[in-house]
Amino acid sequence: MSTQATQAQPVNERKPKKRPEVKFGRVAVWQNSTETQEGVRMFRSVSISPRRFQDAQDKWRDAPGFRADELGSLIVALQKALDYLLTTPIQGHEHDDEDAEPIPF
Repeated sequence: MSTQATQAQPVNERKPKKRPEVKFGRVAVWQNSTETQEGVRMFRSVSISPRRFQDAQDKWRDAPGFRADELGSLIVALQKALDYLLTTPIQGHEHDDEDAEPIPF
């Protein structure tokens, strides 16, 4: 058993493995892929960053929810993300089918 202590990586040196495709405030749109029997399937997902606050010990924490006065901007950001998803083709999967049915939502 090793007696060496492991040192945590500084926050500014930790980087995400990938970046969001686009961000609208706390809302991020991510482009993802998965391997299927038919080949690689591209899709998008949406994440909402939590509200951050400093606790009594000055440590940054994630809040489990949002305050009432934050909901308006969160709704606007979610609407912009939805508009982006409905109007922007996934890179590499554009098509010229003008007769395609619109997405029903």
